[in-house]
Amino acid sequence: MGFGRWLGVLVVCGIAAVGLPAATTAAARATSGVTQAGPFEVGNLLDYANSDFEGTIGDWTAVSNATLTDDLNHHFLHHDSLLDTATTAGTSSFTLSGGSPPIQISLTPGAEYRVGAYFKAPAVSGQTVQFSLACYDSLGTWIGWSNGTMNRLLSSGAWQYSEDDITIPANCASVLGSPMVTLGGLAGGAAVNMDEAAFVPYRGAQIIGAHGNGIPYNAADWLVTNGAIGPVQSNKEFWNATEYLPNAWNESSNDCYEVEQSISDPADWPVCIIAYVDQESVAQFAGFFADLPAAQMVIMVYSNEPEGKYSSGSQFVSESEAQSQNIRAASKDAPNIFVAMDSSAYQYGSGASDSAGTGCGYIVGAQYTDFYLVDHYDQGANGSSLPNETSGPVGDSNGLKWRNWLSCVQTMNKPLGLAEYGLDCTTNPDQAVVTNEMEADDQYLAAIPGATEPTIMWEYWYDAQTTKTGSCVFNNSAGGISAWKSFEAQNGGR
Repeated sequence: MGFGRWLGVLVVCGIAAVGLPAATTAAARATSGVTQAGPFEVGNLLDYANSDFEGTIGDWTAVSNATLTDDLNHHFLHHDSLLDTATTAGTSSFTLSGGSPPIQISLTPGAEYRVGAYFKAPAVSGQTVQFSLACYDSLGTWIGWSNGTMNRLLSSGAWQYSEDDITIPANCASVLGSPMVTLGGLAGGAAVNMDEAAFVPYRGAQIIGAHGNGIPYNAADWLVTNGAIGPVQSNKEFWNATEYLPNAWNESSNDCYEVEQSISDPADWPVCIIAYVDQESVAQFAGFFADLPAAQMVIMVYSNEPEGKYSSGSQFVSESEAQSQNIRAASKDAPNIFVAMDSSAYQYGSGASDSAGTGCGYIVGAQYTDFYLVDHYDQGANGSSLPNETSGPVGDSNGLKWRNWLSCVQTMNKPLGLAEYGLDCTTNPDQAVVTNEMEADDQYLAAIPGATEPTIMWEYWYDAQTTKTGSCVFNNSAGGISAWKSFEAQNGGR
């Protein structure tokens, strides 16, 4: 079992202490199951119905002392959440369809997986949560439970993120009726909400991808990049000033739509990050989303890197929050449509060419964004991870830029990520120090010390023609391509 990353104090206890079902409970289940209906958020082994709970409790079922309902009044993202009400005091557990037949999820034997979710529990102390996986071998034979650590929830009464990292046995080929969630220390009648549940391969980020190589940029450029360093799980598309979004999703000017047409399996579609500048109305967004496939995950970004475009943060924040409201009104909070803010790390440094006084004035309120993203480049790679980069184009620490930005958003309790990331783009990315830095960042992003949120995205700026940063394209002379491919596929990622 890997380490647990949590908001509260870690409390390690025996399995009996939280009332998990005995192994015979799982052994009595069918040794084969059914798959989830889909579609899925990119990188998540749980489909939208089982993670986002829009008007449904999905395939989750009670195991012990649990009554599950759909809560229309409380949510972390979008609308609704799963509500578990404990009948009596003690522990309450529920699982991803332990019925007959149960849900089956194929895994990479011996790999490490992360199970996490956002919880809203009563504002009392002593409450805990534990995740467990019911493992079977390739022949469908019961192996046993792989259990996470029992961890204490904060007594704030607010939404909080909890996760655990579980290494499954070397002969565990799949799990059935899993994950199981066990809540402990509950009073009789206690109600606990769960939202945005995730069951993902343990790696640098849930979504690892790249911007394609080419100016002007099109779908063919992304496909070339996917062939070179894929499986690429994200694609960033830009709409500049006077370029309003298409009237419909399925127009040829939409690169994301064109990528879809070239990939036969929707499970392999990358998340589409759409960075746009012109303010759009509810009606314009509604037209754009009208033909969006349910299997296409979209992240909308208004005014990418605003710190370098606006003289003060207040105007951007006001415009961005209004756009967020329009997007949500137009999409009716569809589970596959997200809103993100995308900052420029450059303005969070202290060098002569940086906007040293940026502070946190450009950060939009947490209620108006689903993710906080940042664009970050290190032109003086030293092999260290993000917070420890010690050089930059103006002689200051790129690590300081990252730390300053992180300090602005980490308390917002929303997933974080890098929507652009590049190393030694103006000099030479084909060297060992760059590969070493990628590897250090892979480990760092997988477990940001003290984090209270997951790392949702890590996207390389694989663009040889950009005028902003020079050539970010790397070859495999120093193992760069092999390294990036390994990050994407780590622990069964696709």
